[in-house]
Amino acid sequence: MAPSSTLRYGKQDSHTVTVFKKWLLKLRCLVLFIVGMGLFALSLWLARNATLEGLWFGLLGGLSIGPVTHYLLAKALIPLGFGRVWCGWACWTAALLDQLPYRQSPYHLGVGWARLRYAVFFLSLGLVLLLWFGRGYRAGAVGQGAAYWFVAGNLLYWSVGVVLAIVLEDNRAFCKYVCPNAVIFKETARFSLLKVSGDARACLECPSQACLPVCPMDIRIPDYIKGGKRVLSTECIQCQVCICTCPLNTLELSAGLDLGGKDLVQTREFVTGWRKWLREHRKSR
Repeated sequence: MAPSSTLRYGKQDSHTVTVFKKWLLKLRCLVLFIVGMGLFALSLWLARNATLEGLWFGLLGGLSIGPVTHYLLAKALIPLGFGRVWCGWACWTAALLDQLPYRQSPYHLGVGWARLRYAVFFLSLGLVLLLWFGRGYRAGAVGQGAAYWFVAGNLLYWSVGVVLAIVLEDNRAFCKYVCPNAVIFKETARFSLLKVSGDARACLECPSQACLPVCPMDIRIPDYIKGGKRVLSTECIQCQVCICTCPLNTLELSAGLDLGGKDLVQTREFVTGWRKWLREHRKSR
């Protein structure tokens, strides 16, 4: 279905739009760091293990607070309306990883590599089941033991994320290939009411395709827009970098009903072909 309403960022005055976009980009980075680290500190202060392992411990223990509530709201219900806004604006893992200098991703390694997140997801579940039934360990959701687990788990995530970012020159490499929470996000975010949309004709006429190289999740945004669709990829983290970069001011957030899930991403082959096309296009002008 076509979007029912549109949240436009204004197209009347190009200077005003440009200033607003620059302000929005800086604001998102600041909000991500403050909110992300603030929520990390809050979870630690409340002695809640707000990691995936904390969720498993909470479910096994019949808890309805702490990590269970966190996952229900942030990873299940909110994405139904706003997509993976957590990943772009509130995640404490990304809050630190986005401070690294590799904000412009070279390309996506491919769908096969993204399956690693499923291995981590089930490894997490298997570890908790082993501790719960094999060792009788029950302190993984709330309490002092949960707080230790929360810190240790996040230190591991950050360490892996930094290594991947340096090796792949990509701040969001952890998010794309390893993060187990993405397994949940990709199922709930496909129903999101809020997605990026744009004008197909304007996108076809755009000579730069500037949104392609700046998307931190390597989404082939023009492929959706040119086809008359919103960005249906469940990899979208609602960061709005593409909106702020679009030279024609045609990209925007819109609310509507359309099922996402088809991921079109920039792999090595795609990026090589796109750069070749761009060079030839510029020569012909």
